[in-house]
Amino acid sequence: EETDESRIIGGRPCSITQRPFQVALIKKGQILCGGSLVDAQWVLTAAHCRQPSRDLRVLIGTDTLRDGTGEVRTISRSIVHPSYNPRKNDNDFMLLRLNKPVRFSDRIKKIRIASRCPTDGMRCSVSGWGTTKSPG
Repeated sequence: EETDESRIIGGRPCSITQRPFQVALIKKGQILCGGSLVDAQWVLTAAHCRQPSRDLRVLIGTDTLRDGTGEVRTISRSIVHPSYNPRKNDNDFMLLRLNKPVRFSDRIKKIRIASRCPTDGMRCSVSGWGTTKSPG
């Protein structure tokens, strides 16, 4: 079983107030994928995470599944990038429309979108609910 301390390869834990845009896509009580809140009613995630909307819930405003502090939303619409190629994972993007908007707080904020692409050597951060061990 994964612990909160074993998420992203080479990563370290952080609180939801440090990454208040981070959401979890939940299927049958398990984390399927992560995503980023891009607006009060929209989440950006990976297209390879697509599931029937009735099977998914979006957990917002928490960094754990265990404490019950997060808000839960259902999905009213999903939009997969029109050039998504599942064999190559090209354009692996999908937008999810939440059934109702979130209310922003210190634990729930939309991600700040960069105004330009990062340059070579620029330090960037990644967040998610992934594994900390490489499968190889």
